[in-house]
Amino acid sequence: MKSSRNLFLIITLVVLVAYFAGTVLADTSYDEGTEGDLSGNRFNPTVIMLTPGSNLLTATSVTGDLEYVTVIVPNGLQLKALILTSYTSTDDRSFVAVQSGSTFTEPPAGTNVSNLLGYTHFGTGLGQVGTDLLDDLASGAGAMGFTTPLSSGLYTFWLQETGIETSTYTLNFIVSPSTTTSSYDEGTDGDLADDRFNPTAVSLVEGGNILTATSVAGDLDYVTVSVPLDFQLRAILLESYVSTDDQAFVAIQSGSTFTEPATGTDVSQLLGYTHFGTAAGQVGTDILDDMGEGAGAIGFTPPLSSGPYTLWLQETGTATATYTLNFVITRADKKSYLPLIFR
Repeated sequence: MKSSRNLFLIITLVVLVAYFAGTVLADTSYDEGTEGDLSGNRFNPTVIMLTPGSNLLTATSVTGDLEYVTVIVPNGLQLKALILTSYTSTDDRSFVAVQSGSTFTEPPAGTNVSNLLGYTHFGTGLGQVGTDLLDDLASGAGAMGFTTPLSSGLYTFWLQETGIETSTYTLNFIVSPSTTTSSYDEGTDGDLADDRFNPTAVSLVEGGNILTATSVAGDLDYVTVSVPLDFQLRAILLESYVSTDDQAFVAIQSGSTFTEPATGTDVSQLLGYTHFGTAAGQVGTDILDDMGEGAGAIGFTPPLSSGPYTLWLQETGTATATYTLNFVITRADKKSYLPLIFR
């Protein structure tokens, strides 16, 4: 019976992974308030496919409420951090544990911590709101332990309220490429081109590709990024943004030039556009999906296929802005994006 049940779980997960790989390509989120309770069955957890950038999980836990969730970290990516974004309760802490795999083997009563990858308490009582819980999980006494970040694969989390009051919290699973390349840095490689017909050319490779730029009022930057054949641009992560002005502007077109002028731009000729910066809380998130939803533009749903794309970057305020964008390139074959267990 046990082997047939495990086979059923694996088949179920394969179906779910195929579904998520084809439809969830931007930052993901799960909110119990709108999407239903997380599973209380440790042998059949709720499954969430993580994508580059932020992945928000909002849950409400009460006494005796057990919650199990399996997160899938695709090939080429890693779980970089687990940020406690918010925590609301008159009780000041909850509990979280993690194991490798698609189920949670340990019961809530009589747990053998030596079989856990890690565990910790979290909440306002420990001053953790806004901090990374992954390091705390890794150092749970008596557990196997691990070194951050966590590599691609499946990880199952057990979440539980420790007191008698209801707790509502949001966890942010931050996912980044396993490997990164510094593709262009204005500080060392010179200013990006201000000529839309002759942009700076940057070739992208598999993994993360870091572009660091500094923009001032009236400064126009144009860069053509080339996505290799058989690969795709899955995300553009805003890794950092430093300025007293809280947002800059980015637009994108297919091709190796930018046809639209900075004044009198016809947005219907743009593939997409968005503002980015600290104003919208975008640091650490994927802005590619925001670009695809720019009102009046042609629009797109990530990922973007192989070929050249030209970006127009501009500071919208009067202060200098320095930012880092991470262009995430993965193989176009969805199968290669999945953990080895499913290949």
